Amino acid sequence: MNNLEILFNLLIHPTYALRREDRNLGLAIMVLIAALWSSIAGDYLIRGASVNATLFSFSIIISIVATLFSIVMGVSLWHFISEGFKGKGKASELFVCICLCFLPYVFFSPMALIMKFLSINAAFFGLFRMLMIIWVVVLQISSIRIVYELSGSQAVLTYFIPFTAIFFIFFLGLMLSVIFIATTVSEVFMPLLEL
Repeated sequence: MNNLEILFNLLIHPTYALRREDRNLGLAIMVLIAALWSSIAGDYLIRGASVNATLFSFSIIISIVATLFSIVMGVSLWHFISEGFKGKGKASELFVCICLCFLPYVFFSPMALIMKFLSINAAFFGLFRMLMIIWVVVLQISSIRIVYELSGSQAVLTYFIPFTAIFFIFFLGLMLSVIFIATTVSEVFMPLLEL
């Protein structure tokens, strides 16, 4: 299967495309870069901001590095969790599939151009962005399910456990910070109130 056929099937028949054995890392990285470029360019087009070439290039480079780091961290966590569910798969295969799942983001720039040309409100672009995010999340959950041969519920749990853990750690840290600040403030100002 050639690369165009893989991309077409990823849009039309994602399960079939993700089940393919010939996963291409180069294609996955190119899809990720094109998707991030299109997303950033779409944001610039919708906001109507003048594009500073240096800032635009820098934002693309930073987003590529940050996204690759996030994908590597996510894949390692999902691999660890899916092994707990007795999943059979490789993290490298999941990495390629997760990168390919960003393909719908390629439509951000064309949609932004159409909206600019038709003078459609930017709120519609927000709705379009939300639909794309949902599409990408569904593709990523399907990737976990296919690569590790998990059930649908196990794949959903595998996908959302890291996000839930991060939320609880953040909430716990916030609560501990509030308690620490409250006790420190009370210790500092209590002697002043006794005067």
